[in-house]
Amino acid sequence: MADEDSCDRDSPESLKKKISKRSLRRLQVTAAKKLRCNVCPNKRFTSLKMYDDHMASKKHRKVKLQNNSEGAWVCQACELVLTSQSEWVKHLCGRRHHFKLKEWSLKLFPTSYPVIQKEIDLLDDSCYEETEDNDMETIDNKVGKVTLEINF
Repeated sequence: MADEDSCDRDSPESLKKKISKRSLRRLQVTAAKKLRCNVCPNKRFTSLKMYDDHMASKKHRKVKLQNNSEGAWVCQACELVLTSQSEWVKHLCGRRHHFKLKEWSLKLFPTSYPVIQKEIDLLDDSCYEETEDNDMETIDNKVGKVTLEINF
């Protein structure tokens, strides 16, 4: 009978009963403290699930792409690094990008700003006609008269 009792103590079922939830949690926390993300050095984990979720997250991929910028999709105007071509295309079509692009171009070229297709479509073609500019002759004549008057 003593042999049967010793076998029961070492069985997996008896071990499961001996390990409490609290001690299991402590083991998990100590194991998780050893987990590190080489890409995100300040990130700490309290569980293996948290580590796995982090590795699959967009934030982690972005930081990884910023560190290894080869093959990354970058928008210099918005200072963004995007993880895929589809995200990059969506960003380029977005409202925030167009706003930032206007802001950026006004800083670089204060007298002009980019016009997007939507703004062009808003113009009514019937209101605007292309005409030849003959006003330059009259302006040149006026400027010539003014300089002549000033010189006398």
